[in-house]
Amino acid sequence: MAACPVHTLSDDLLSEIFLLCLPMNRWETSPKPSQPPTVLTLVCKRWRRVALAFPSLWRWMQLHVFSGRTDEEGVARTMARFEDILKLSLNLRPFG
Repeated sequence: MAACPVHTLSDDLLSEIFLLCLPMNRWETSPKPSQPPTVLTLVCKRWRRVALAFPSLWRWMQLHVFSGRTDEEGVARTMARFEDILKLSLNLRPFG
């Protein structure tokens, strides 16, 4: 049985394809677990490794902060996951 063609791609090429999966206008899109880049980490171990090791996928993030109900420790924990990623842009939108 022949290998699936996607398995023959180099990690560099795969990460460039991942970059093309991102929405064109990320400032108008709320990231969801079912959308790139998060969903790319759920396909298989290799895709997770490649996606998490590619900082360009993670340099933008939008958090919705609800006034008076924000779990500041939870936000800090989430941000700590990205401590090794450089050039992260953060867009906070307060609600409420």
